[in-house]
Amino acid sequence: MRGIVLGVLLIVSTYGAYSQNPSGWRTFIKETSGQKGRGETGVFMVVASKSELVRNGSVRILRSFDNNHHIILGSADSYDKLWEVDHSWKLNVSDNNSGDNYYIVTNSGFNPDLLNAFNIVRTYKSRHTYLIKGNLEKIKNLLLPDPNVVHITNRISSPKTEGRVIDLNLNPNRVNKIHHFFPDLNGSSETVSIQENRYNTEDIDLLNRS
Repeated sequence: MRGIVLGVLLIVSTYGAYSQNPSGWRTFIKETSGQKGRGETGVFMVVASKSELVRNGSVRILRSFDNNHHIILGSADSYDKLWEVDHSWKLNVSDNNSGDNYYIVTNSGFNPDLLNAFNIVRTYKSRHTYLIKGNLEKIKNLLLPDPNVVHITNRISSPKTEGRVIDLNLNPNRVNKIHHFFPDLNGSSETVSIQENRYNTEDIDLLNRS
């Protein structure tokens, strides 16, 4: 049960951390980087709408800063404004980093031998995610430069019990405005796991029922 809860937290922490300060994208552009030429493939900062990137099946959004600034993995074709970025865009850590701490590392299939220098607490292969314990400086030296590492964070949330629903109102779940403006964002590529609290086994309505 604890594994399920931690799995949900890893997913939420990972994706929640991808959207950051809207003006922060400028700090990740390499100082020597100019506008890249068409046909190049790699990791870039691009100016494009999210719906435009979703419709382009040849790129993957790695991190979003606002509606028009995103870090992508893929080809530089079709984008007028894009720049090379340094490795620091992958890192999202709190100020207290002395000694060993827990970190979530998300990758796109990198060599797991890189993790031999760390204590691997838990592995989530389906999400390419690891919960490790180690020193931040070692993480910066060994993991951050790896091209397959896409996110490192120590911002791990604690589970909270969902609030009671007093009345049934399904309107917020329909998100009509989002469906209208972003019809391609249908959640078909996402998997969400939710743990429910155990039901009351002594409920009179459940007595003698299998």
